[in-house]
Amino acid sequence: MTVEYGYRMIAVRLGDDGWARSLPGAPGSAVVIARQGNEETLARQLARELLDRLP
Repeated sequence: MTVEYGYRMIAVRLGDDGWARSLPGAPGSAVVIARQGNEETLARQLARELLDRLP
């Protein structure tokens, strides 16, 4: 899943351990940022990160 706001973009994927994203500069890495079933928490975290990055 890719979330975009303006020119900002965050890509996450659902794996066995939950929702994960790659570390900056390490495309093959995966860090779990929310467990499956916690999509509301994931949505809040992504929105907060996107909005905090606005110029």
